[in-house]
Amino acid sequence: MKSFLVLIIWILVTLALSYLGNWALGFLSAFLILPFYRMSGGKAMLFGLLVGGVSWGLPALMINLRNEDQLAGMIGTLLSLDSGPLVVLITATLGAIGVSLGAWLTSVLFRPYKLIH
Repeated sequence: MKSFLVLIIWILVTLALSYLGNWALGFLSAFLILPFYRMSGGKAMLFGLLVGGVSWGLPALMINLRNEDQLAGMIGTLLSLDSGPLVVLITATLGAIGVSLGAWLTSVLFRPYKLIH
């Protein structure tokens, strides 16, 4: 239950940073969440994939639906892709990878160091 709550808060923080600030600030949302809720590198990457997929996929889907698939269709034509929704899926995947790498880096930076094994 605690992990689910952290996941929801992390999604909301990422969306807020992306909308209120620059879109690149969404990648840095892990620096605000992970120091208070420590997790392993693998779990941080998995949570980052989920957060990035949701927080980049939903806005891309909303924009795609708002302009009736025109822009994604044009970009898909430029990239030799047949469908516009595939461009939205690629956008969500790239956002998920970026946020997961930021989460992994944050978990490594805030990991307590052990001098004696």
